Amino acid sequence: MMQFLCALTGRAQEKPPLKLIATTPMPGFTGDFDHFGLDVKGNRLFLASEEQKTVEVFDLRTGERIKSIKGFGQPLTMTYLPESNRLIVADGGDTDAVELVDCKDYKIIKTLKMGPGVDHSAYNPVNGYFMLRNGGGPEGKTHVLTIIDTKSFTKVGEVAGLPGNSNEGMVIDRAGKKLYLNLTGTDEVGVIDLSTRQLVERWPLPDVHVAHAIALDEGNHRFIHRYAQTAPVPSVQYRYG
Repeated sequence: MMQFLCALTGRAQEKPPLKLIATTPMPGFTGDFDHFGLDVKGNRLFLASEEQKTVEVFDLRTGERIKSIKGFGQPLTMTYLPESNRLIVADGGDTDAVELVDCKDYKIIKTLKMGPGVDHSAYNPVNGYFMLRNGGGPEGKTHVLTIIDTKSFTKVGEVAGLPGNSNEGMVIDRAGKKLYLNLTGTDEVGVIDLSTRQLVERWPLPDVHVAHAIALDEGNHRFIHRYAQTAPVPSVQYRYG
């Protein structure tokens, strides 16, 4: 079931900050949903449905499910590209590829094969590069960050030998110069210089294991992490710089 929320006007002490405005039933859907993609101008929300092997498309105004894009192995993270009306999708599972989707005809038009372990990604709007985690795997000691030019849909570089078998979540600063990622295999934050494509710093995360989502508060020099250690899932903050 999909639920859509909007902010209320008025004083917070008098009314709750969010109000449920629509619910979208999804009969027949089982298993896990993963990440979203957002088309603000076109009022569309894209959702990865892992078990159904589809990307579902919703109308943001009504909450209605308007399309189901098929042909994926295990859709995970994604970025919508408004200039070309296309969606770039990290496709894991047995596929281990990156898919380029035409969002006019709602179909996959190009595929780039990757190494095993395709999952998390981040998009750099400064240069149009899509950063993708792959390599590693359960027994791996290192993994890779592959760099894809979304305009030509080609691999243009990589950052190899990242410590640990995976990362769970990454974020790029507003200038497009540094990428920060959770190195879950070693319980660290890694800092990548995107101009040299090198891992330049490693910051330990004391007592934080299996960190997932990461957000960057540049104004206050803080990270916010969500990590899967206890239930409910907690979050922690760290100051940097």
